[in-house]
Amino acid sequence: MDLRAGVRRLLAAFTVAVAASGLTVMVAAPASAGSGPLSIRSIAFAERHVDTTADAVVVALDFTIKNTNAAAEHLAGEVSVRLAGTAPGTFVGQTHEILFQYGQTGYDHADWISGTPQLSSYRYSFVVPRYANARHARWVVTAVTAQDELGGTLSVDRAGLQRFSRSWVAATSLVDTTPPSLGGVDRDVWIGNRRPYVYTAGGNAEVRYRVDLSDYQTGFWHGSLTITGPGGATITTDFASQVNNLSRSCGYSYPYDAYEGPCGALVVPPANTAAGTWRVTSVVLVDNAGNTATFGDPGTEPVVFTANQVVSASDFTVTPNPVNNWHESVETRVGMAVHGAQQGVSEIILDLSNVGGHCAQVSTTPTAHPDGTYSVPVRAYQGAARCVAQGLAVVDGAGNAAAYGTQYFGPDPGVTILRLPNTTPPVVTAASVSPATVTQAAASETTITLSVQVTTPIAPVTSYDLYVYDAAGEEVVRQGGGTGAYNGVVEVHFRFYDGAEPGEYTVGFAISDASRLTSRWGMPGFPPVPGGPVTITVTA
Repeated sequence: MDLRAGVRRLLAAFTVAVAASGLTVMVAAPASAGSGPLSIRSIAFAERHVDTTADAVVVALDFTIKNTNAAAEHLAGEVSVRLAGTAPGTFVGQTHEILFQYGQTGYDHADWISGTPQLSSYRYSFVVPRYANARHARWVVTAVTAQDELGGTLSVDRAGLQRFSRSWVAATSLVDTTPPSLGGVDRDVWIGNRRPYVYTAGGNAEVRYRVDLSDYQTGFWHGSLTITGPGGATITTDFASQVNNLSRSCGYSYPYDAYEGPCGALVVPPANTAAGTWRVTSVVLVDNAGNTATFGDPGTEPVVFTANQVVSASDFTVTPNPVNNWHESVETRVGMAVHGAQQGVSEIILDLSNVGGHCAQVSTTPTAHPDGTYSVPVRAYQGAARCVAQGLAVVDGAGNAAAYGTQYFGPDPGVTILRLPNTTPPVVTAASVSPATVTQAAASETTITLSVQVTTPIAPVTSYDLYVYDAAGEEVVRQGGGTGAYNGVVEVHFRFYDGAEPGEYTVGFAISDASRLTSRWGMPGFPPVPGGPVTITVTA
Protein backbone atom coordinates (compact mmCIF):
# COMPACT_ATOMS: atom_id res chain seq x y z
CA MET A 1 0.00 0.00 0.00
CA ASP A 2 1.32 3.45 -0.84
CA LEU A 3 1.09 5.13 2.53
CA ARG A 4 2.63 8.35 1.29
CA ALA A 5 -0.07 8.64 -1.37
CA GLY A 6 -2.66 8.05 1.32
CA VAL A 7 -1.20 10.79 3.44
CA ARG A 8 -1.24 13.13 0.46
CA ARG A 9 -4.94 12.39 -0.01
CA LEU A 10 -5.55 13.26 3.61
CA LEU A 11 -4.08 16.70 3.00
CA ALA A 12 -7.03 17.49 0.76
CA ALA A 13 -9.09 17.77 3.95
CA PHE A 14 -7.05 20.75 5.04
CA THR A 15 -8.43 23.69 3.05
CA VAL A 16 -7.27 27.27 3.43
CA ALA A 17 -8.97 30.56 2.72
CA VAL A 18 -6.79 33.35 1.43
CA ALA A 19 -7.65 36.72 2.90
CA ALA A 20 -8.71 39.53 0.58
CA SER A 21 -5.27 41.07 0.88
CA GLY A 22 -3.70 37.88 -0.36
CA LEU A 23 -1.11 38.13 2.40
CA THR A 24 -2.29 35.81 5.17
CA VAL A 25 -4.02 32.46 5.34
CA MET A 26 -6.61 31.37 7.92
CA VAL A 27 -6.78 27.71 8.92
CA ALA A 28 -10.17 26.21 8.01
CA ALA A 29 -12.62 24.25 10.15
CA PRO A 30 -10.97 22.38 13.06
CA ALA A 31 -10.18 18.70 12.62
CA SER A 32 -10.50 16.05 15.28
CA ALA A 33 -7.50 15.23 17.43
CA GLY A 34 -8.19 11.60 16.53
CA SER A 35 -10.99 9.48 17.95
CA GLY A 36 -9.70 6.37 16.11
CA PRO A 37 -6.64 4.25 16.90
CA LEU A 38 -4.12 6.95 15.91
CA SER A 39 -3.23 9.90 18.12
CA ILE A 40 -0.37 12.27 18.92
CA ARG A 41 1.43 11.31 22.11
CA SER A 42 3.74 14.33 22.04
CA ILE A 43 5.16 16.98 19.75
CA ALA A 44 7.67 19.67 20.70
CA PHE A 45 10.49 21.84 19.43
CA ALA A 46 13.72 21.26 21.35
CA GLU A 47 14.12 24.99 22.03
CA ARG A 48 11.66 27.67 23.04
CA HIS A 49 13.52 30.56 21.43
CA VAL A 50 16.29 31.04 18.89
CA ASP A 51 18.08 34.08 17.51
CA THR A 52 18.43 34.05 13.72
CA THR A 53 19.65 37.61 13.19
CA ALA A 54 23.13 36.35 12.38
CA ASP A 55 22.18 33.20 10.48
CA ALA A 56 19.52 30.51 10.19
CA VAL A 57 19.29 28.14 13.17
CA VAL A 58 18.49 24.43 13.17
CA VAL A 59 16.01 23.28 15.82
CA ALA A 60 14.99 19.67 16.40
CA LEU A 61 11.26 18.91 16.19
CA ASP A 62 10.43 15.69 18.08
CA PHE A 63 7.08 13.94 17.92
CA THR A 64 5.58 10.59 18.89
CA ILE A 65 2.56 8.90 17.27
CA LYS A 66 0.46 6.30 19.10
CA ASN A 67 -1.59 3.54 17.44
CA THR A 68 -3.82 1.37 19.64
CA ASN A 69 -4.35 -1.13 16.81
CA ALA A 70 -1.95 -3.95 17.73
CA ALA A 71 -2.20 -5.46 14.22
CA ALA A 72 -0.80 -2.38 12.44
CA GLU A 73 2.67 -2.82 10.99
CA HIS A 74 3.16 0.43 9.05
CA LEU A 75 2.67 4.14 9.60
CA ALA A 76 3.29 7.23 7.50
CA GLY A 77 2.29 10.84 7.75
CA GLU A 78 3.14 14.51 7.45
CA VAL A 79 3.76 17.42 9.81
CA SER A 80 3.11 20.97 8.59
CA VAL A 81 4.95 24.02 9.93
CA ARG A 82 4.14 27.64 9.11
CA LEU A 83 5.11 31.18 10.05
CA ALA A 84 2.52 32.88 12.26
CA GLY A 85 0.95 36.07 10.90
CA THR A 86 0.92 39.34 12.75
CA ALA A 87 -2.78 38.94 13.59
CA PRO A 88 -3.75 36.19 16.08
CA GLY A 89 -4.74 32.91 14.44
CA THR A 90 -3.31 33.78 11.04
CA PHE A 91 -0.37 32.39 9.12
CA VAL A 92 1.74 33.67 6.29
CA GLY A 93 4.05 32.06 3.76
CA GLN A 94 4.39 28.58 2.37
CA THR A 95 3.78 25.43 4.35
CA HIS A 96 6.85 23.38 5.24
CA GLU A 97 5.78 19.77 4.72
CA ILE A 98 7.70 17.21 6.79
CA LEU A 99 7.09 13.61 5.74
CA PHE A 100 7.67 10.72 8.14
CA GLN A 101 7.37 6.95 7.93
CA TYR A 102 7.84 4.18 10.42
CA GLY A 103 11.29 2.61 10.15
CA GLN A 104 12.51 5.26 7.70
CA THR A 105 15.50 7.52 8.20
CA GLY A 106 17.49 9.65 5.82
CA TYR A 107 17.39 12.72 3.66
CA ASP A 108 13.83 12.43 2.43
CA HIS A 109 12.07 11.92 5.79
CA ALA A 110 11.99 12.97 9.36
CA ASP A 111 14.13 10.35 11.07
CA TRP A 112 12.42 7.45 12.82
CA ILE A 113 14.16 7.40 16.20
CA SER A 114 12.67 4.48 18.07
CA GLY A 115 9.59 2.47 18.92
CA THR A 116 7.07 0.21 17.22
CA PRO A 117 4.15 0.94 14.89
CA GLN A 118 2.06 1.21 18.06
CA LEU A 119 4.27 3.93 19.58
CA SER A 120 6.90 5.44 17.30
CA SER A 121 9.07 8.52 17.76
CA TYR A 122 10.54 10.81 15.08
CA ARG A 123 12.89 13.78 14.84
CA TYR A 124 13.25 16.42 12.16
CA SER A 125 15.90 19.14 11.95
CA PHE A 126 13.81 22.22 11.19
CA VAL A 127 15.73 25.19 9.78
CA VAL A 128 14.42 28.45 11.23
CA PRO A 129 15.15 31.07 8.52
CA ARG A 130 17.06 34.26 9.17
CA TYR A 131 14.29 36.52 7.85
CA ALA A 132 10.63 36.63 8.89
CA ASN A 133 7.62 38.92 8.79
CA ALA A 134 8.35 40.45 12.19
CA ARG A 135 11.22 41.02 14.58
CA HIS A 136 9.66 38.56 17.01
CA ALA A 137 8.41 35.68 14.86
CA ARG A 138 6.85 32.33 15.67
CA TRP A 139 7.11 29.08 13.69
CA VAL A 140 4.12 26.89 14.44
CA VAL A 141 3.12 23.28 13.81
CA THR A 142 -0.23 23.79 12.08
CA ALA A 143 -1.26 20.24 11.15
CA VAL A 144 -0.39 16.58 11.62
CA THR A 145 -1.75 13.76 9.47
CA ALA A 146 -1.02 10.03 9.59
CA GLN A 147 -2.33 6.74 8.24
CA ASP A 148 -1.64 3.06 8.79
CA GLU A 149 -2.12 0.22 6.31
CA LEU A 150 -5.34 -0.96 8.01
CA GLY A 151 -7.30 2.24 7.39
CA GLY A 152 -6.56 4.04 10.64
CA THR A 153 -6.16 7.77 10.10
CA LEU A 154 -5.18 10.86 12.04
CA SER A 155 -5.97 14.44 11.05
CA VAL A 156 -5.20 17.24 13.50
CA ASP A 157 -5.15 20.96 12.74
CA ARG A 158 -3.83 23.86 14.79
CA ALA A 159 -6.85 23.89 17.08
CA GLY A 160 -6.21 20.26 18.01
CA LEU A 161 -2.51 21.01 18.60
CA GLN A 162 -3.04 23.84 21.08
CA ARG A 163 -2.67 21.45 24.01
CA PHE A 164 0.97 20.83 23.07
CA SER A 165 2.63 23.89 24.57
CA ARG A 166 5.91 23.46 22.72
CA SER A 167 4.44 22.95 19.25
CA TRP A 168 5.92 26.31 18.25
CA VAL A 169 9.29 28.04 18.46
CA ALA A 170 9.89 31.77 18.84
CA ALA A 171 12.60 33.49 16.83
CA THR A 172 14.27 36.86 16.96
CA SER A 173 14.66 37.52 13.24
CA LEU A 174 15.54 40.10 10.67
CA VAL A 175 12.43 41.65 9.14
CA ASP A 176 11.81 41.19 5.43
CA THR A 177 10.43 44.45 4.02
CA THR A 178 11.37 43.91 0.36
CA PRO A 179 8.92 42.30 -2.09
CA PRO A 180 10.00 39.80 -4.76
CA SER A 181 11.65 40.92 -8.00
CA LEU A 182 10.60 39.86 -11.50
CA GLY A 183 13.27 38.99 -14.04
CA GLY A 184 10.88 38.30 -16.91
CA VAL A 185 8.13 36.06 -18.26
CA ASP A 186 8.55 33.74 -21.24
CA ARG A 187 6.41 31.08 -22.82
CA ASP A 188 7.62 27.65 -21.83
CA VAL A 189 7.74 25.75 -25.12
CA TRP A 190 9.92 23.00 -26.52
CA ILE A 191 12.98 24.15 -28.45
CA GLY A 192 12.27 25.16 -32.04
CA ASN A 193 8.56 25.76 -31.58
CA ARG A 194 7.46 29.20 -30.53
CA ARG A 195 4.25 29.25 -32.57
CA PRO A 196 1.64 31.45 -30.90
CA TYR A 197 -1.44 29.41 -31.90
CA VAL A 198 -3.63 27.62 -29.34
CA TYR A 199 -6.87 25.78 -30.16
CA THR A 200 -9.24 26.30 -27.21
CA ALA A 201 -12.53 24.72 -28.32
CA GLY A 202 -11.50 21.25 -27.16
CA GLY A 203 -11.29 22.36 -23.53
CA ASN A 204 -7.85 20.76 -23.09
CA ALA A 205 -5.63 23.66 -24.13
CA GLU A 206 -2.91 25.10 -21.95
CA VAL A 207 -0.27 27.81 -22.18
CA ARG A 208 2.80 27.44 -19.99
CA TYR A 209 4.74 30.45 -18.79
CA ARG A 210 8.12 30.53 -17.10
CA VAL A 211 8.21 33.30 -14.50
CA ASP A 212 11.76 34.19 -13.48
CA LEU A 213 11.72 35.73 -10.03
CA SER A 214 13.79 36.19 -6.90
CA ASP A 215 13.43 37.13 -3.25
CA TYR A 216 16.65 36.94 -1.26
CA GLN A 217 15.18 37.34 2.22
CA THR A 218 12.18 35.15 3.08
CA GLY A 219 11.83 33.73 -0.43
CA PHE A 220 8.89 33.58 -2.82
CA TRP A 221 5.48 32.34 -1.59
CA HIS A 222 2.79 32.68 -4.26
CA GLY A 223 1.66 34.85 -7.13
CA SER A 224 -0.63 35.23 -10.11
CA LEU A 225 -0.34 35.89 -13.81
CA THR A 226 -3.04 37.61 -15.86
CA ILE A 227 -3.44 37.49 -19.62
CA THR A 228 -5.77 39.91 -21.42
CA GLY A 229 -7.51 39.32 -24.73
CA PRO A 230 -10.12 40.83 -27.06
CA GLY A 231 -12.56 43.22 -25.44
CA GLY A 232 -10.52 43.33 -22.24
CA ALA A 233 -11.35 39.72 -21.28
CA THR A 234 -8.88 38.31 -18.73
CA ILE A 235 -7.71 34.96 -17.43
CA THR A 236 -5.81 34.89 -14.12
CA THR A 237 -3.72 31.92 -13.03
CA ASP A 238 -2.31 31.38 -9.54
CA PHE A 239 1.05 29.70 -8.85
CA ALA A 240 3.02 29.04 -5.69
CA SER A 241 6.17 27.53 -4.29
CA GLN A 242 6.06 24.30 -2.32
CA VAL A 243 8.65 22.92 0.08
CA ASN A 244 8.97 19.66 1.93
CA ASN A 245 11.88 17.67 3.29
CA LEU A 246 12.11 15.93 -0.08
CA SER A 247 12.34 18.82 -2.54
CA ARG A 248 11.38 22.34 -3.48
CA SER A 249 9.31 23.27 -6.51
CA CYS A 250 7.50 26.28 -7.88
CA GLY A 251 4.35 26.23 -9.98
CA TYR A 252 3.58 23.23 -12.13
CA SER A 253 7.03 21.69 -12.46
CA TYR A 254 10.08 23.80 -11.86
CA PRO A 255 12.66 23.01 -9.18
CA TYR A 256 13.24 26.08 -7.11
CA ASP A 257 15.73 26.98 -4.45
CA ALA A 258 14.73 29.01 -1.43
CA TYR A 259 15.33 32.42 -3.00
CA GLU A 260 15.43 32.42 -6.79
CA GLY A 261 14.53 30.47 -9.86
CA PRO A 262 11.82 29.95 -12.44
CA CYS A 263 8.22 29.31 -11.48
CA GLY A 264 5.76 27.64 -13.84
CA ALA A 265 2.38 29.31 -14.40
CA LEU A 266 -0.07 27.03 -16.21
CA VAL A 267 -2.85 28.95 -17.97
CA VAL A 268 -5.84 26.80 -18.93
CA PRO A 269 -8.19 28.78 -21.21
CA PRO A 270 -11.83 27.59 -21.06
CA ALA A 271 -13.51 26.24 -24.17
CA ASN A 272 -15.48 29.47 -24.67
CA THR A 273 -12.40 31.71 -24.60
CA ALA A 274 -12.63 34.59 -27.08
CA ALA A 275 -10.58 34.04 -30.22
CA GLY A 276 -7.81 36.51 -30.96
CA THR A 277 -4.55 37.79 -29.53
CA TRP A 278 -3.87 37.48 -25.78
CA ARG A 279 -0.97 39.04 -23.86
CA VAL A 280 0.46 38.83 -20.35
CA THR A 281 -0.61 42.11 -18.77
CA SER A 282 0.04 41.64 -15.06
CA VAL A 283 2.14 39.57 -12.67
CA VAL A 284 1.66 39.68 -8.88
CA LEU A 285 4.35 38.23 -6.60
CA VAL A 286 4.12 37.72 -2.82
CA ASP A 287 6.98 36.63 -0.58
CA ASN A 288 6.87 34.53 2.58
CA ALA A 289 6.62 37.63 4.75
CA GLY A 290 3.54 38.85 2.86
CA ASN A 291 5.28 41.61 0.89
CA THR A 292 3.57 42.09 -2.47
CA ALA A 293 4.77 43.49 -5.81
CA THR A 294 2.67 44.00 -8.95
CA PHE A 295 4.25 44.22 -12.39
CA GLY A 296 2.65 45.43 -15.61
CA ASP A 297 3.16 44.06 -19.12
CA PRO A 298 6.50 42.20 -19.04
CA GLY A 299 6.75 42.15 -22.83
CA THR A 300 6.03 38.44 -23.25
CA GLU A 301 5.26 37.13 -26.74
CA PRO A 302 1.48 37.08 -27.35
CA VAL A 303 -0.57 33.96 -28.02
CA VAL A 304 -3.40 33.57 -30.51
CA PHE A 305 -6.45 31.63 -29.32
CA THR A 306 -8.74 30.10 -31.93
CA ALA A 307 -11.74 27.80 -32.11
CA ASN A 308 -11.41 27.39 -35.91
CA GLN A 309 -14.74 29.18 -36.34
CA VAL A 310 -13.76 32.09 -38.61
CA VAL A 311 -11.26 30.32 -40.83
CA SER A 312 -10.91 26.53 -41.00
CA ALA A 313 -9.43 23.81 -43.17
CA SER A 314 -10.43 20.31 -44.26
CA ASP A 315 -9.67 17.54 -46.77
CA PHE A 316 -5.95 17.43 -46.00
CA THR A 317 -3.77 15.64 -48.58
CA VAL A 318 -0.13 14.74 -49.21
CA THR A 319 0.93 14.46 -52.88
CA PRO A 320 2.88 12.35 -53.68
CA ASN A 321 2.64 9.98 -50.76
CA PRO A 322 4.45 7.73 -50.04
CA VAL A 323 7.69 9.29 -51.24
CA ASN A 324 10.79 7.52 -52.53
CA ASN A 325 13.48 9.23 -50.49
CA TRP A 326 15.71 6.18 -50.14
CA HIS A 327 18.44 7.53 -52.40
CA GLU A 328 17.94 11.31 -52.08
CA SER A 329 15.77 13.99 -50.52
CA VAL A 330 12.52 14.61 -52.36
CA GLU A 331 9.73 17.17 -52.25
CA THR A 332 6.04 16.60 -51.68
CA ARG A 333 3.11 18.95 -51.08
CA VAL A 334 0.60 19.15 -48.24
CA GLY A 335 -2.74 20.42 -49.51
CA MET A 336 -6.12 21.32 -48.03
CA ALA A 337 -9.39 23.11 -48.60
CA VAL A 338 -9.64 26.41 -46.68
CA HIS A 339 -12.99 27.86 -45.60
CA GLY A 340 -13.95 31.35 -44.45
CA ALA A 341 -10.63 33.00 -45.24
CA GLN A 342 -10.72 36.79 -45.38
CA GLN A 343 -8.35 38.58 -47.78
CA GLY A 344 -6.97 35.28 -48.98
CA VAL A 345 -4.69 32.78 -47.26
CA SER A 346 -1.41 34.37 -46.24
CA GLU A 347 0.37 31.52 -44.49
CA ILE A 348 0.18 27.79 -43.82
CA ILE A 349 2.59 26.59 -41.13
CA LEU A 350 3.56 22.95 -40.64
CA ASP A 351 5.53 21.46 -37.76
CA LEU A 352 6.37 17.79 -38.18
CA SER A 353 7.53 15.07 -35.84
CA ASN A 354 10.01 12.74 -37.50
CA VAL A 355 10.88 9.04 -37.34
CA GLY A 356 14.06 7.71 -38.95
CA GLY A 357 14.98 11.06 -40.44
CA HIS A 358 13.74 14.55 -40.96
CA CYS A 359 11.07 16.41 -42.92
CA ALA A 360 10.90 20.19 -43.16
CA GLN A 361 8.58 22.74 -44.66
CA VAL A 362 10.19 24.50 -47.62
CA SER A 363 7.92 27.56 -47.62
CA THR A 364 4.95 28.78 -45.56
CA THR A 365 3.58 30.75 -48.51
CA PRO A 366 0.72 28.69 -49.95
CA THR A 367 0.04 28.02 -53.62
CA ALA A 368 -3.60 28.53 -54.67
CA HIS A 369 -4.87 25.86 -57.08
CA PRO A 370 -7.68 26.12 -59.66
CA ASP A 371 -9.92 23.81 -57.65
CA GLY A 372 -9.84 26.26 -54.73
CA THR A 373 -7.43 24.30 -52.58
CA TYR A 374 -4.08 25.46 -51.20
CA SER A 375 -0.79 23.62 -50.70
CA VAL A 376 2.69 24.16 -49.32
CA PRO A 377 5.92 22.28 -50.17
CA VAL A 378 7.64 19.92 -47.72
CA ARG A 379 11.02 18.29 -48.20
CA ALA A 380 11.38 14.69 -47.04
CA TYR A 381 15.08 14.30 -46.46
CA GLN A 382 16.84 11.11 -47.50
CA GLY A 383 15.92 8.22 -45.21
CA ALA A 384 13.07 9.89 -43.32
CA ALA A 385 10.64 7.03 -42.63
CA ARG A 386 7.57 8.82 -41.29
CA CYS A 387 6.76 12.48 -40.70
CA VAL A 388 3.55 13.47 -38.91
CA ALA A 389 2.02 16.95 -38.77
CA GLN A 390 1.78 17.60 -35.04
CA GLY A 391 1.03 21.25 -35.70
CA LEU A 392 -0.72 22.85 -38.67
CA ALA A 393 -1.82 26.48 -38.67
CA VAL A 394 -3.73 28.34 -41.40
CA VAL A 395 -3.64 32.16 -41.28
CA ASP A 396 -5.75 34.34 -43.54
CA GLY A 397 -4.97 37.82 -44.82
CA ALA A 398 -6.95 39.44 -41.99
CA GLY A 399 -4.91 37.62 -39.31
CA ASN A 400 -7.53 35.04 -38.39
CA ALA A 401 -6.07 31.62 -37.66
CA ALA A 402 -7.10 27.97 -37.54
CA ALA A 403 -4.99 25.45 -35.63
CA TYR A 404 -4.75 21.68 -35.91
CA GLY A 405 -2.67 18.95 -34.30
CA THR A 406 -1.51 18.03 -30.80
CA GLN A 407 1.02 20.86 -30.76
CA TYR A 408 -1.86 23.35 -30.68
CA PHE A 409 -4.32 21.08 -28.76
CA GLY A 410 -6.39 20.99 -31.95
CA PRO A 411 -8.11 18.36 -34.09
CA ASP A 412 -5.84 15.87 -35.84
CA PRO A 413 -5.41 16.88 -39.52
CA GLY A 414 -4.32 13.34 -40.37
CA VAL A 415 -1.27 14.49 -42.33
CA THR A 416 1.43 11.81 -42.43
CA ILE A 417 4.26 11.62 -44.96
CA LEU A 418 5.41 8.03 -45.47
CA ARG A 419 8.48 6.58 -47.08
CA LEU A 420 7.88 4.17 -49.95
CA PRO A 421 7.99 0.68 -48.41
CA ASN A 422 10.65 -1.74 -49.57
CA THR A 423 10.00 -5.49 -49.64
CA THR A 424 12.68 -6.60 -52.14
CA PRO A 425 16.17 -7.32 -50.80
CA PRO A 426 19.22 -6.58 -52.98
CA VAL A 427 19.48 -8.86 -56.02
CA VAL A 428 22.94 -9.99 -57.16
CA THR A 429 23.34 -10.61 -60.90
CA ALA A 430 27.06 -11.38 -61.05
CA ALA A 431 30.25 -11.34 -58.98
CA SER A 432 33.98 -11.76 -59.53
CA VAL A 433 37.30 -11.39 -57.75
CA SER A 434 40.52 -9.83 -58.94
CA PRO A 435 43.10 -11.25 -58.89
CA ALA A 436 41.58 -14.71 -58.96
CA THR A 437 44.96 -16.40 -58.47
CA VAL A 438 47.65 -15.61 -55.91
CA THR A 439 50.76 -17.42 -54.80
CA GLN A 440 51.06 -18.84 -51.32
CA ALA A 441 53.97 -16.54 -50.57
CA ALA A 442 51.98 -13.43 -51.61
CA ALA A 443 48.55 -14.42 -50.26
CA SER A 444 48.79 -12.40 -47.06
CA GLU A 445 50.21 -9.38 -48.89
CA THR A 446 47.83 -9.24 -51.84
CA THR A 447 44.66 -7.15 -51.72
CA ILE A 448 41.84 -8.96 -53.46
CA THR A 449 38.82 -7.06 -54.76
CA LEU A 450 35.36 -8.62 -54.80
CA SER A 451 33.10 -6.87 -57.31
CA VAL A 452 29.37 -7.57 -57.02
CA GLN A 453 26.77 -6.47 -59.55
CA VAL A 454 23.73 -5.50 -57.46
CA THR A 455 20.21 -4.41 -58.34
CA THR A 456 18.30 -2.57 -55.60
CA PRO A 457 14.81 -1.61 -56.80
CA ILE A 458 14.17 0.83 -53.95
CA ALA A 459 16.54 0.99 -50.96
CA PRO A 460 20.29 1.51 -51.47
CA VAL A 461 23.02 -0.87 -50.32
CA THR A 462 24.47 0.07 -46.95
CA SER A 463 26.59 -2.87 -45.69
CA TYR A 464 28.15 -6.22 -46.50
CA ASP A 465 29.52 -9.36 -44.87
CA LEU A 466 32.19 -11.44 -46.65
CA TYR A 467 33.34 -15.01 -45.97
CA VAL A 468 36.07 -17.14 -47.59
CA TYR A 469 35.90 -20.94 -47.22
CA ASP A 470 38.58 -23.55 -47.88
CA ALA A 471 37.99 -26.83 -49.72
CA ALA A 472 36.73 -28.45 -46.49
CA GLY A 473 34.15 -25.69 -46.01
CA GLU A 474 36.01 -24.13 -43.08
CA GLU A 475 35.85 -20.36 -42.79
CA VAL A 476 39.28 -18.75 -43.19
CA VAL A 477 38.35 -15.09 -43.75
CA ARG A 478 35.48 -13.09 -42.28
CA GLN A 479 35.00 -9.36 -42.90
CA GLY A 480 32.12 -6.89 -42.72
CA GLY A 481 31.35 -3.21 -42.77
CA GLY A 482 29.49 -0.39 -44.37
CA THR A 483 29.49 0.14 -48.11
CA GLY A 484 27.48 1.47 -51.01
CA ALA A 485 26.79 0.54 -54.60
CA TYR A 486 28.36 2.79 -57.24
CA ASN A 487 26.86 2.40 -60.73
CA GLY A 488 25.36 -0.86 -59.53
CA VAL A 489 28.66 -2.34 -58.32
CA VAL A 490 29.66 -3.07 -54.72
CA GLU A 491 33.41 -3.42 -54.22
CA VAL A 492 34.92 -5.13 -51.17
CA HIS A 493 38.67 -5.33 -50.56
CA PHE A 494 40.20 -8.12 -48.46
CA ARG A 495 43.21 -10.46 -48.10
CA PHE A 496 44.31 -13.67 -46.39
CA TYR A 497 45.58 -12.23 -43.14
CA ASP A 498 47.14 -15.49 -41.89
CA GLY A 499 48.37 -16.71 -45.25
CA ALA A 500 46.80 -19.63 -47.12
CA GLU A 501 47.71 -23.16 -48.07
CA PRO A 502 47.67 -23.96 -51.79
CA GLY A 503 44.22 -24.85 -53.07
CA GLU A 504 40.89 -23.43 -54.17
CA TYR A 505 38.87 -21.11 -51.91
CA THR A 506 35.22 -20.11 -52.31
CA VAL A 507 33.87 -16.61 -51.61
CA GLY A 508 30.40 -16.08 -50.11
CA PHE A 509 28.83 -12.80 -49.08
CA ALA A 510 25.72 -11.01 -47.77
CA ILE A 511 24.48 -7.64 -49.03
CA SER A 512 22.14 -5.48 -46.89
CA ASP A 513 20.17 -2.37 -47.85
CA ALA A 514 18.94 0.69 -45.96
CA SER A 515 15.67 -1.04 -45.12
CA ARG A 516 17.65 -3.81 -43.35
CA LEU A 517 16.75 -6.39 -45.95
CA THR A 518 19.60 -8.80 -46.67
CA SER A 519 20.36 -11.30 -49.43
CA ARG A 520 23.04 -14.01 -49.03
CA TRP A 521 24.99 -15.64 -51.87
CA GLY A 522 27.56 -18.40 -52.10
CA MET A 523 27.33 -19.18 -48.39
CA PRO A 524 26.46 -22.67 -47.10
CA GLY A 525 22.71 -23.14 -47.35
CA PHE A 526 22.13 -20.11 -49.58
CA PRO A 527 21.86 -19.63 -53.37
CA PRO A 528 25.07 -19.80 -55.43
CA VAL A 529 26.43 -16.64 -56.99
CA PRO A 530 24.85 -16.19 -60.46
CA GLY A 531 27.25 -17.41 -63.15
CA GLY A 532 28.93 -19.91 -60.87
CA PRO A 533 30.86 -19.83 -57.61
CA VAL A 534 33.40 -17.09 -56.99
CA THR A 535 36.75 -18.77 -56.29
CA ILE A 536 40.33 -17.84 -55.51
CA THR A 537 43.19 -20.17 -56.33
CA VAL A 538 46.29 -20.16 -54.16
CA THR A 539 49.27 -21.69 -55.93
CA ALA A 540 52.48 -23.09 -54.53
